Amino acid sequence: MNRDDSGHQSIERDRALRALAYELKHPLIRIARQAELGRPDDYPDIQQAAEQALMLIDGYLLHAQTEYGQIALDLSPTSVGSVLYDASTLMHQQAVLHNASFEIDNRTSDLVMTHRTALNSIMSAFGSMLIGFNTDKNHQRIVLRGYRTRAGKLGIGMFSNINLSQIDLQRALQLQGNAHMPLSKLSSSAHVSLSIADGLCRAIGGALQVKHMGKLSGLATELPRSEQLALV
Repeated sequence: MNRDDSGHQSIERDRALRALAYELKHPLIRIARQAELGRPDDYPDIQQAAEQALMLIDGYLLHAQTEYGQIALDLSPTSVGSVLYDASTLMHQQAVLHNASFEIDNRTSDLVMTHRTALNSIMSAFGSMLIGFNTDKNHQRIVLRGYRTRAGKLGIGMFSNINLSQIDLQRALQLQGNAHMPLSKLSSSAHVSLSIADGLCRAIGGALQVKHMGKLSGLATELPRSEQLALV
């Protein structure tokens, strides 16, 4: 690695750490203020804020290992259904707090080649970006979906009754680390989560993208299908 590459990597790392610090302030402030009140009704929200902060930290640490430590993640066959189930378990309380319905729509029984922890972090990041998004309707519908592409890859994503475009995603990625303001088409907590999801998608051989399915749109990544037999 030459000096220019090392310097650029250091700048990117410093920018990411600075953005992470800003994003962690929000859930930690919520925890501190609500804990002072000590009302039982606040406990679910306090727990959700703590879980959100922990998932953000775990996702960033894994992202940093792959992005800056240049560690390759070992990929193994994993069922799409199990990944969707893990994501629904992690995101359930967050959906409840935001009065959002949550459902799983798995359209494939194939195995995907992936890194389970990294993919869980990606789905967690999708949730922090999409759940609680201010839709035009009073109720938000969240769908965790697994599907097969025409090219034979397997897609795993989170969809909602929002109007999200690839341009919105590109604009958000350009803003990453340079602005600390709510994005017009993504949750205000999207800054670091977006960077984590983008980096981890690339680390496991996929790409972060906006997908449209019927009246729903959302975020997904598409990964190679395992050569092992599909689940029966």
